[in-house]
Amino acid sequence: PQVVSLREENIEQKLIYLRSICSDSKTLIVGMPTLLLLSIEDNLRPKHEFLLHAFNNTDDDLDDALCRLPTLLGYSLEKRVKPRMQAILSGGLPPSSITIGIPMSEDNFWGWVDRRIDKQRSSTKDRVVHWSRTQGKIHDESNG
Repeated sequence: PQVVSLREENIEQKLIYLRSICSDSKTLIVGMPTLLLLSIEDNLRPKHEFLLHAFNNTDDDLDDALCRLPTLLGYSLEKRVKPRMQAILSGGLPPSSITIGIPMSEDNFWGWVDRRIDKQRSSTKDRVVHWSRTQGKIHDESNG
């Protein structure tokens, strides 16, 4: 309902911008139509630039994340996106984890991050990996 009242020029500018940041802008708009209400300069662009940097300027990975969770662009950059992305990255987790962690409540998010970091540490701890030239592959003794 909120989108219906927008002026055509305003919608067109936002559609052009959303197409420039995501290969499937239709998925973005269907997933979160209220993105059309947000300011490009004050809201969408700063979030996109922050996320792009967090994703190591890898457009394809960020594109996948936005298609998976269009609401990612609707969360507060300062209060939600930055702190959670910083926790994810400082824990050594992939930036795409943001699509799982961002919608969680505060307590659930921090518990989830701690569990993911612990799981990551335990899965790489005590692994012995050998390279064999003759077989041309890696043999991971932890998996047999």
